[in-house]
Amino acid sequence: MDELIVEKRDLNREHIAYIKTDHLNNYPIVYILYNDKKKPSAYIGQTVQAARRLK
Repeated sequence: MDELIVEKRDLNREHIAYIKTDHLNNYPIVYILYNDKKKPSAYIGQTVQAARRLK
């Protein structure tokens, strides 16, 4: 069975550059975008091209 990795990170350019590495490139990723400003909300998504999707 494949290893499960769970990470909590702020979404910034440095993190997107990390996603582009061979370690995570073209690998299925589930992500949660959370906004706790005015009206708290969350978006849950899945992609195999995370660096491109999260630009």
